Amino acid sequence: MSAITPIDIGDNRYAPDAVSDVVLYDFNGATNLTLGQLVMAVCVNRAAAIENQSVTVANHLAKVNDDIEEYAQQIEDALASYQGGYDTAMNKYKELKTKLDALTTEAQQLTIDLSTLTSRRDVAYNTSSTVAKTLGDNMFSTAARF
Repeated sequence: MSAITPIDIGDNRYAPDAVSDVVLYDFNGATNLTLGQLVMAVCVNRAAAIENQSVTVANHLAKVNDDIEEYAQQIEDALASYQGGYDTAMNKYKELKTKLDALTTEAQQLTIDLSTLTSRRDVAYNTSSTVAKTLGDNMFSTAARF
């Protein structure tokens, strides 16, 4: 987990009465961040972490899908060969079908998890984008007053 460290740098140039101080922050090796920059850094950091989770889930889903194909092929082979008679083939079919059903359920859950992670990542990126836009709008409106 990343630490956020505040740094008090003295009087605020936007407060003529000099009552409040400017506080800057350090985060993940980035120094002297304003609050808006800090929020953006945290959001982008979080989005990157979610992206890594998404890649892990997607890789696992690909492996599960490969296993599903393998078990489906084994089912076809077991039914086509009838080695050991009908009862043996049906027992093998039932065993493989149980494994196939479990993998299909896992694949569905992984797909839902991947969709959820993608939504969370998008929210983090949208939040940082909104903060950047708000900071820009505030900067332009402050400059327009002068």
